Amino acid sequence: MGDMDLLGEMNPDVKECREDKKLDRNHKIGYCLYDIPILALREVAYEGVGYNRLNHNGTILLYSQSIHNNPDICRRWDYTPRMNKDYVQIDYKYIITEYTPIGVGKGKLKVVLNNDLKLNFLPMRLL
Repeated sequence: MGDMDLLGEMNPDVKECREDKKLDRNHKIGYCLYDIPILALREVAYEGVGYNRLNHNGTILLYSQSIHNNPDICRRWDYTPRMNKDYVQIDYKYIITEYTPIGVGKGKLKVVLNNDLKLNFLPMRLL
């Protein structure tokens, strides 16, 4: 959760990623803009929480969900998303990532997600 801006180094489709608001040491609000070839620009404002479980089971757990489409969460955190009306707003229902370090500079990722990328022209079985 400390370096939200580094997401672009792990995902080549991320055009911009930033921390918008720090709620706590491991709890933040972020913004990502995706530039996926052939598709319109897509953006999301999301809440992310990180849990250090290294002493418990040797992992770090990250959870995030989109909030630009949830006024209750935005009110709770006194956050106003700055969304661009020309971009498609995607919906992170949830993204759960478990990172397990396995050596110096190496780790294993498990990712479970339910996202709506707003690709309405493709059948769901292809997504």
